[in-house]
Amino acid sequence: MEKLKILGMSSETYSKGRIDSFTVPLIDNSGKGISDNYLISLFKELDFAEDSVDELDLDFENMPAGTWFFVYGNPNIKAMIIIGKEEISIIFDTTLSKEEINKVIEKYFQFPKE
Repeated sequence: MEKLKILGMSSETYSKGRIDSFTVPLIDNSGKGISDNYLISLFKELDFAEDSVDELDLDFENMPAGTWFFVYGNPNIKAMIIIGKEEISIIFDTTLSKEEINKVIEKYFQFPKE
């Protein structure tokens, strides 16, 4: 599986955890796009609740910009997926360490060069 490049990312700590966001293209230069199966694998690796992940059956490329979905992970992580015109944002609300999240994210996405 070729990794999609992360277009933007941010992280903000608050009293009960952290918000990590990652924005990736819906379709890359080769014409390949992100699919629900791509995210399902990522969410399963982050121990998201099976019933929550199994309900993700989305055709992201055909969703109108502004469409969003909430996915319950477990008490340590939740996610919101927001569809844009040319990108998708995945926003995690988590108590997991930044290293734990990034280790999984880098299996699926290419981090920008510093």
